[in-house]
Amino acid sequence: MTLDEKIEAYLDGKLPDEEAKSFAIQIDSDTSLAEQVAMHRLERELMDVILMDDLNENIQEWKKEKQQQSQPKTPEKQLKNLWQLLVIILILILGLLLVLFLIRRNPEEISDFDTTPTSSQVPITTPSNDPFSAVLTDSSLNSVPIKDNNTQDQNDKTEDSDANTSDENSKSSPGPVAQLDRPLLEGKLYDKYSTSPQPITTIVRGSNNQSTLLLDSASVYINNNNYQKAIEFLKEVEAQEEENYLIARFNIANLYYLEGEHQKAIPFYMEMSNRESIYQQTAQWRLLLSYLKLHQQNNYRSLLNQILQTPGHPFLTRAKQLADDLEGGSS
Repeated sequence: MTLDEKIEAYLDGKLPDEEAKSFAIQIDSDTSLAEQVAMHRLERELMDVILMDDLNENIQEWKKEKQQQSQPKTPEKQLKNLWQLLVIILILILGLLLVLFLIRRNPEEISDFDTTPTSSQVPITTPSNDPFSAVLTDSSLNSVPIKDNNTQDQNDKTEDSDANTSDENSKSSPGPVAQLDRPLLEGKLYDKYSTSPQPITTIVRGSNNQSTLLLDSASVYINNNNYQKAIEFLKEVEAQEEENYLIARFNIANLYYLEGEHQKAIPFYMEMSNRESIYQQTAQWRLLLSYLKLHQQNNYRSLLNQILQTPGHPFLTRAKQLADDLEGGSS
């Protein structure tokens, strides 16, 4: 049995009496062991609180659903349903009348729509000794325009000039394809350079400090992948406790990033980017990627240039690669 298992068995009251008494004496004499037992006890209490909160929320939802199901339909709702039924019946009646009208329609009226030409309408050509008479009749000669050769040459030159002008315009002005490809390129580059941030979690320490307790509680929810609940605790950490405050703000940004809510992550990354701390440069890079994901070109290019001009920046190499990819994709 490991020490953690023994502590859990002790707290559950599953140790034999003699062994439990011996272990209690050991806890009293060993400060480190006492802290571990206190940590296990606090974790149990926090989990109990979490389970109670979730249970209360489920109970409230069940009550609301039961009240909604038990509420009788009001006369207004019944009248509305009756009107909807009448409208449906009216539509069905009109459809049935239309079908009957089409079935009983006069066949002579239907024949009016037949546009097949009769024998009197089809032109009949008669053979002739003149080989040209089968192709050109008097009426067809009148309808065929005769073009002058000079006029034809001028028209050909004009068409060639228009074609050359259109070619020059197509070369000088970029088409809409480049504009349509820009968001697609940004999305691909985001997928290439983005990695999932690892939130900073703390160990449940059993401290009386308010900000420490908030971080510990948020860590429990982070480990359970309940990021929205963790964010609620992190937002309660006040700025007076600077170290814990920076951890909380950086965690909020990372959790929003993990959830794909980049618009919500941006203000927290901006705050961290403007404050000197160990999280500043990482926040700058993730802020750039958030701008890239949201296709905010001016913002991510400005931040990219800032990183490129910062010697020793931990993301300098990736920033150079990203700049090359952006230039290669836009050319």
